[in-house]
Amino acid sequence: MVLAAAGLHRLGLSDQISQYLDPTVYPPSPGQGALGIQVRADSEAAELLAGIGDVTVDSAVRGGSLPGPEVGNAGTQPRPTLTVC
Repeated sequence: MVLAAAGLHRLGLSDQISQYLDPTVYPPSPGQGALGIQVRADSEAAELLAGIGDVTVDSAVRGGSLPGPEVGNAGTQPRPTLTVC
């Protein structure tokens, strides 16, 4: 059985992890767990959501111009650089 290490860490089950998958063999899935919300610009929902977005995270999830799994290892540097590991 393969479970996400991040989830096991959050659940306090780190001691149950027997091994980590090598990301060069098993690249992560970019955008996994990302949630997209579309609302009208002039709505109460837009006001509510206005303060919770993060441009850096959004850019990493979208992968910029990189369409493949390589964006799963992307990291950010001081703007506007996107570094792919």
